[in-house]
Amino acid sequence: MGELFPKKRELADTLAVRHDQPMGLTLFWQAITPVPANYHVRLRLVSAGGRLWWEMAGHPVNGLYPTAAWKPPEIIPDYHEVTPDAGIPPGDYYLQVGLFTPFTEQGLPVADAGEDYLTLGTVHLEAAPTKSAAHLRRAHFDNNLLLLSYDHPTPARPGSEIELTLVWQRLCPGPDFSLMLELVDEQGQTVSEQQASPFHGEYPPSRWPTDRPILDRQTLAMPETTGTYQVRVGLRTPTGEPIPVRCGWLAPATRACNLGHIHVQDFPVAAEGTANFDGQILLLKAELGRQQLYAGETLPITLTWQGQRKISEDCTLFIHLLDEQGQLRGQIDVWPRDGTYPTSLWAEGETFSDTYTVPSNPDAPPGIYQVEIGWYLLRSMQRLPVLDASGQAIDDKILIPGLEITSR
Repeated sequence: MGELFPKKRELADTLAVRHDQPMGLTLFWQAITPVPANYHVRLRLVSAGGRLWWEMAGHPVNGLYPTAAWKPPEIIPDYHEVTPDAGIPPGDYYLQVGLFTPFTEQGLPVADAGEDYLTLGTVHLEAAPTKSAAHLRRAHFDNNLLLLSYDHPTPARPGSEIELTLVWQRLCPGPDFSLMLELVDEQGQTVSEQQASPFHGEYPPSRWPTDRPILDRQTLAMPETTGTYQVRVGLRTPTGEPIPVRCGWLAPATRACNLGHIHVQDFPVAAEGTANFDGQILLLKAELGRQQLYAGETLPITLTWQGQRKISEDCTLFIHLLDEQGQLRGQIDVWPRDGTYPTSLWAEGETFSDTYTVPSNPDAPPGIYQVEIGWYLLRSMQRLPVLDASGQAIDDKILIPGLEITSR
């Protein structure tokens, strides 16, 4: 890995992990030479067939010590949690780590390997209890399979891909099948139809147990045209024959079941000088209350927010003071309005201003600083991406210049 060397210890045995029991993992890094840039640490689980099933990316040491600030030859402990999604089937997976330029596929190659990822060992993912999805649907397919519940986001962007969650229950052993996913417009016309295999073919239905629900996630492509579309799901035998389904108690047999509606619409685009956090939050304005501080003093900063759509979770705001090497020299992690106004309470389109007070560290060295602002989900520590005008993730924070810390 060029400038960086992972002081890893090989995993002697296959480690067992459950979806509901995250595995703690500490990486020990050593900078051989000064690192000229900041890199994301990426962890991922890959099946023996080469399919990527889980991935997380973030700044090392939880963003507190970026790679450009590392001082050779110090060794940096870097803790992460491996939290596999419930939609990953049980089985063995390779646990891999890589260092990448943020929001690109440019990774540092592993020395003598010619690859961007280093395999740390094997993780055995055990089955765990599956929770019901948001919407109940109890549909009977051929009397040996139940669709218990489903979930999908709404609204969605035109031309985007959304995740469809399906929770199944096998009533008795049976053969394999494929999924037929349809989108139907307001005039009742089928505008798209796609066939898919549960778990991308790596966990076929003939292997599913009968003693617990099974959660599968599918990717569904949205139309380019805005409007309201009905989602429908049906099953096909290996020879392509439709499997009859009863979509409710005493309902007649049919070829597919409705799974609610998706509203395909354009989201507001962040204007110049604003920042779009994951299509959910717009930062309209940022004002530093002071341009100069002594170490240990506080920086008032006023931020103007707008909720782009209804937010289902409570996101945490972070404001960091970064020195010229990108090292953290002061921070706060808060909910708006002194913790009394979490994002789940915001109304769609609502705009408000909020003032925060960020303390600088008493030992912060003199120099030119930047203010780093972003949002994350506390349950996963994943930051909300900053989107460009096309909806592509380009960063996970914004940086505001114009701050100087001076000596007394």
